[in-house]
Amino acid sequence: MTNPTNSEVYALFRVSFLAFVAKVFETLHNGKEMHDNWHIEAICHALDQVQKGTENRVMIHVPPRSLKSIIVSVAWPAFLLGLNPGLRIFVVSHNLDLATGLSSKFRQIVNADWYKAAFPTMSGAPQKDNERIFLTEVGGFREAISANGAVIGKGADICIMDDLLDASEVATENGCAKVNNWIDTSLSTRLNNPVESAMVLVMQRLAINDPAAHLQTHENWNCVSLPAIAEEDQIVPISDVEDYHFKKGELLDAARLPMDILD
Repeated sequence: MTNPTNSEVYALFRVSFLAFVAKVFETLHNGKEMHDNWHIEAICHALDQVQKGTENRVMIHVPPRSLKSIIVSVAWPAFLLGLNPGLRIFVVSHNLDLATGLSSKFRQIVNADWYKAAFPTMSGAPQKDNERIFLTEVGGFREAISANGAVIGKGADICIMDDLLDASEVATENGCAKVNNWIDTSLSTRLNNPVESAMVLVMQRLAINDPAAHLQTHENWNCVSLPAIAEEDQIVPISDVEDYHFKKGELLDAARLPMDILD
């Protein structure tokens, strides 16, 4: 079998978000190959449903060190803007340092030669952006925001919420309540189309009144819950035609999160 040409590889990156994620990981980790696991396919599939418009409220619950931020906050906005440079995307984290750190990784991807070759119509307007905001030449953007930060004057087509709570904030009920109130009164009012614009929440569950619990009291959300150890048998979609049977007591990723690490 002959090796695929560069054109074929770039075409794959435009149609397969999973393949795109693997390339993003390789780029961010100096050529190291991504350790694949079914939960990565599950996350990518859930985001594919948002991109296709079949879902516009999706929650993804996974433990730390599961590549959730690289997939959802770095790779996905780069993939979406590559396909549609006019999209307007908010990416919210619990503090500004984390938000700008993820923004820096995103820039590393969109400035890579392979990315520019795969998505030639997506280019930035560097004279108009900064470390938090990447603005495309056609007016789309990826903007990094901290929870409880100002979101006045702009609207988003897609709002990504990635770890809105710091672990210290769950110690008191007020910590969760403050973030929940900000979502209700500020962030949720900035959707360009309240009916069609998408919101994606990715986080580890931390408290009974955390943002995941709070948001589900207002709307119906498609919830992809992938604990480090399965608490019950689950059937998890990993593509349009395939499910993974996650059995009670099974480890989510035995290679990266074995029992001794979890203990």
